[in-house]
Amino acid sequence: MFVNTAPLFPQGLISQYHNQNYNFDINLLDDVEIGTEIDKIVTSQVLRQSNENILDTKSYLVDIKNFILESTKDYIYNQQKLPCKEFWISASWINFCSPQGFQELHNHTNSIFSGVYYLQAFDNQPGLTFKKDTKNYNPFISLYHSGSSLNAEEAIIKVVTNDLIIFPSYMIHGHTKNTTDETRISLAFNILLNQPEEEAPPGWYHIKFKK
Repeated sequence: MFVNTAPLFPQGLISQYHNQNYNFDINLLDDVEIGTEIDKIVTSQVLRQSNENILDTKSYLVDIKNFILESTKDYIYNQQKLPCKEFWISASWINFCSPQGFQELHNHTNSIFSGVYYLQAFDNQPGLTFKKDTKNYNPFISLYHSGSSLNAEEAIIKVVTNDLIIFPSYMIHGHTKNTTDETRISLAFNILLNQPEEEAPPGWYHIKFKK
């Protein structure tokens, strides 16, 4: 008799939020300094440094920052159910993806959780693709199947303006070519956190990050 099917080793928990009825003036971004174009994407990471944080430097992003913090709080405490003493945005930047632009698959180092807030995204533009990292546990014989959220090799999360996606930083992600005539604008960020040392299981190492 069939009882249950459960994902024993999922790659990571992805949560999607939406900033309901929020209107952001895209024209405010005209003052954002941008770096070198790569694959038709330019970014506010002018220095390409991990600690660049545009959410701390642009006052017109304060409402979005607050929404990100509230959503991250829910993600950590209610979705991941992690004991957490404090968390903060350690880096943030804006990506402008022109028509025909795309982003290679990658993950984020020096970070625990990451996220993307969509300042401008349309239904017919590419969503955020997550790719299964098969390194070290590919079977010797690969079986084909119809695929589901539990065993698929990749998943595409469709997004629109004011959507927010939060996920573990180690997860491989990117997006396909923007085949529309509109620029796709996203605000990416990294999260660091400290857990309460007194709740660590016996024998565990405890790492404390500094803001």
